[in-house]
Amino acid sequence: MKKYWFKQKQTGYGFVPTTWEGWTSTALTLILIIIIGRVNNLFTAIMTGDDVFQFLVDFVILVVLFIIFIRNRVEGGFKWEKNEKEK
Repeated sequence: MKKYWFKQKQTGYGFVPTTWEGWTSTALTLILIIIIGRVNNLFTAIMTGDDVFQFLVDFVILVVLFIIFIRNRVEGGFKWEKNEKEK
């Protein structure tokens, strides 16, 4: 039996961590986002538009890689879950 790290949210699109592996991968991704921000001078008083653009590019790449990495670890896969009013 395959072990899932995440489960679908009850409504909407997305997922939540349910195991320590899910929480660890989520925390690692957040730490990498902070590191990317520091590398791109996002937390300094002097930042340029190039710094912001590079951060956004790095951020999108990191999030896409995170989703690719965990896509087979989400119970039920990625899909929109309707709430009771929408059903």
